[in-house]
Amino acid sequence: MFQLLLTKATSNVDKALVYNIMIRLESSQDNYAEVISLGFQTCVTTAGANISRSYLRHLASMLAK
Repeated sequence: MFQLLLTKATSNVDKALVYNIMIRLESSQDNYAEVISLGFQTCVTTAGANISRSYLRHLASMLAK
């Protein structure tokens, strides 16, 4: 389902939102290796989406929990 959403996303911001949902799902299941992987994929895929440092810090804080 997420892959379909990513293919249908019309902008980098839409893709970032899909990745955000995926990251939250994986982190709720304590699958931190996948969270890290998705975080990197988010940065690479949505490089033009102006991902802020605060968002990356937020991801890191989620991992620390």
